[in-house]
Amino acid sequence: MRRVLGTVLCVVAAGRLAAQEPAPAGLWGEVSILFARQAVADQQELAGSWWGAGLEGTWGHLSLGVRGYTGTAGSGVDQRRMSLGDARVRVRVRPWLALGLEGDALRSAEPGDTSLWRMAGPTAAVTAGLGVSGLTASAEGTYFAVTGVSGLDPLAHSARLEVGMEYAPGALPVGLRLAFRRQMFEFSDARAAESLGGVTLSVRARLFGH
Repeated sequence: MRRVLGTVLCVVAAGRLAAQEPAPAGLWGEVSILFARQAVADQQELAGSWWGAGLEGTWGHLSLGVRGYTGTAGSGVDQRRMSLGDARVRVRVRPWLALGLEGDALRSAEPGDTSLWRMAGPTAAVTAGLGVSGLTASAEGTYFAVTGVSGLDPLAHSARLEVGMEYAPGALPVGLRLAFRRQMFEFSDARAAESLGGVTLSVRARLFGH
């Protein structure tokens, strides 16, 4: 399945790139806060605030990005230390569409149990202007196959959806983004699916480029 998806991405990208003007090279930095909520298998809901940072570089039609968050999620006496990181590569095949691959790692630590989930899979992102200069909407979806699990949880696969808006005035090298994300985790045993989501507020700054 992953080979088929990879082949489709390559074919689509190769057929569309020739008709587009490449974007100028640039590098963006980002700091953010994620107001996270995690629903776990025993019907308990955990909440917390996670701080994050990221970098994204663009070269023509290609973009590379890394991002990470860390914080706690808890409810009453149950507290977990969480770390989330991702890396992605995308090719813009249309001015409004980018396709690529992403890898994620999610670490959860609590007394008596530490788990680490490593995932990778295809991703797609779309953008659209909202009729105001510098204001855009975006949506992205990613399907993850599990590449490695450490701990007691028999994770099978995962999927994530993220939608948001960004305001980046052309005269300034900064932007502000507000997004909602939700990721589902399915297990190979009989337990119920878990979810991780929340609202992200980010400030982006152009470090160099146009």
